[in-house]
Amino acid sequence: MSVSLALTLTAIAVLVAELVLSWRWSRFYYTVGLPVFIRTVETLGPLQSLSLPDLARSTASAVGTPYVFQPLGPDAIAFREAGGFFHYTPAMRGVIRRREGEPVIQVVGFANWTMIVTIAFLVLAL
Repeated sequence: MSVSLALTLTAIAVLVAELVLSWRWSRFYYTVGLPVFIRTVETLGPLQSLSLPDLARSTASAVGTPYVFQPLGPDAIAFREAGGFFHYTPAMRGVIRRREGEPVIQVVGFANWTMIVTIAFLVLAL
């Protein structure tokens, strides 16, 4: 098997795995990865008090892709870029977590696997 065929098959496998885990709102997929964005926000209310439609509206912009949100449990809300892989490759997904015993929530964005593989391919092509 040639190197280019092996790399292509790897890229396809990563893309399929990412699509399945993303659409199924897998807790593992949304809470583990290469962090590209981290923000801590002070709040007194529980995580469940956050309105998902309000979160979607507050993150919408005229130039960026909107985000969709899904609870993963009482301690975490997952988010991903809306749309799909067919006309735009999403760059980030993440989680909003409540820190146990602290009056803060943490927002962590992780690089999508497809973006990491794409960058690796570009580096290897040089």
